Amino acid sequence: MSAPTLEQTATIEVYSTGPSCMKCRLTHRGMVKAGIDHAYLDMTEDGFTAPADVQAIIDRLQVEKGSAPIVVVRDAAGAITESWNDFHPDLIKGLTA
Repeated sequence: MSAPTLEQTATIEVYSTGPSCMKCRLTHRGMVKAGIDHAYLDMTEDGFTAPADVQAIIDRLQVEKGSAPIVVVRDAAGAITESWNDFHPDLIKGLTA
């Protein structure tokens, strides 16, 4: 699986299952360290509602604490171009290539 480069994307969203999610924190830190601008969203916060296209990914992956985070990469038009779950340093690195 090859990750799109930042030049090809408009936004990156990281959906977390809360502060106790180690893989979520590792993904967030990896993106910060790589200088990747992203939104870090906690799905356990009161009132959280995922966008419909992201909810479809969450439902498909049957997201549980062990399979988070969900990373969504969107193009300039807002369409999802890539998504993955779990901690993948190789895909994070691929966003900076």
